[in-house]
This record gives sequence, structure tokens and C-alpha cells, in this order.
Amino acid sequence: MVIIGSHEPPKTRVLVVDDNPDTVESTAMLFQSARYETRTASNGVEAVERTMIYRPDIVLLDIALPRQDGYAVARTIRKQPLSPQPVLIAVTGYADKPRL
Repeated sequence: MVIIGSHEPPKTRVLVVDDNPDTVESTAMLFQSARYETRTASNGVEAVERTMIYRPDIVLLDIALPRQDGYAVARTIRKQPLSPQPVLIAVTGYADKPRL
């Protein structure tokens, strides 16, 4: 049955930011399989640029990024006139690194 004039609800937009190609690809695939609209970025500068253009609802943000770390990316995004501001979720592999 087709209902004329019905609309699918807007999909939640997710930006996955990580410099590890396997991590960013598998995480993006996970969100896509759950029907989220998903984009990716591989460094801090790209993350800020994609946030401004794509306007994600959620940003999964690696902390240890090249060109601009996740902390700087978060500060930069928060200074932008985005309404609403995306939810920022920090993701890091620092726990896997041996401590000296």
C-alpha cells in the first residue's frame, strides 16, 4: 500500500572521524547498517570542514588525529554558529598504548 504524501523521517547524520582507515571504515559501516546517514573524515582539519558542510547530528571523534587533535577539533566546532550543535563523542585508542 502506498500512502500519498507520507514522508520518511529524516535520518540521523553521523560523522566518523579517525585516522585509522580500518577503524573509520568499519565504524561507518556499522552506522550505515543501522540506517544512519554516515560520512567520514581522516584528520582534524577535514573533520571541521566536513562538520560545517555536512552538518552532522553526531560526531564520533578520535582524539589522536593528524593536523589537529580531537580536542582542538571539538573547540573549533563549538565556536561555529551551528544550530543545533552536534553531539560530540570522544573515541580514542590511547588505552592500548604502553605507558613509559
